[in-house]
Amino acid sequence: MTSSRGNGDRPSERVVVVGVADEVNQALTGRGGCSYESPPQVLEQALMLVEVLLGRRLESLDGTEKWRCPIAGGRRTITLRNETGLSSKGSTVSGVSDTLELSIVYESGDSGWVIASIPEVRGVHSQGRTREEARANVIDALQLMLSPEPGEPGDSRKREQLRFTLAA
Repeated sequence: MTSSRGNGDRPSERVVVVGVADEVNQALTGRGGCSYESPPQVLEQALMLVEVLLGRRLESLDGTEKWRCPIAGGRRTITLRNETGLSSKGSTVSGVSDTLELSIVYESGDSGWVIASIPEVRGVHSQGRTREEARANVIDALQLMLSPEPGEPGDSRKREQLRFTLAA
C-alpha cells in the first residue's frame, strides 16, 4: 500500500487499530513494559495518532505499517492492524473504556528539588520543591503536551474530539 499525505491526496478510508508496545529496561525504570490498542478508527485518524506517539510527522506510508522510536529506558513499537467487517461510514465506537496506564517517575534533583517525568510520553518532564508539587507540574506538562494545536490554514483534514480524563 502506498498512500501520501500533505499533498491533497487522501488516505484510503479503511478502518484500522493502532497497536503500541513499549519495551523498557526494568533495571532502569523499575517497571516492565506495557502495550495497548486504540479503538477501531479510519486510517487518517490512526495516522494522526501515530504521529503523536512518534513525536514526528509522517510524510507517506511505505507499506511497512510499523514504526519504532526510543522512549525513556527502552523503545516503542507502533503498528497498524486492519479491522475487517467495519466501515468508517456507519460504524461508531461509543462508550470506549480502554484504560491507558501511565506512570510518573520521581528522581531527586539538585538543591532538594524533585524531578518528575512520564516516560511513556516523550518530552513530559517537570520538577517541584516537593513530590506533590512535582506531580502537579508533570501532570500540567502532560496536559500541555496532549493539548490540541490549532489547525493550520488550508488543513482540510477531518477532526474528531477525543476526551481524555486524568484519574489517579
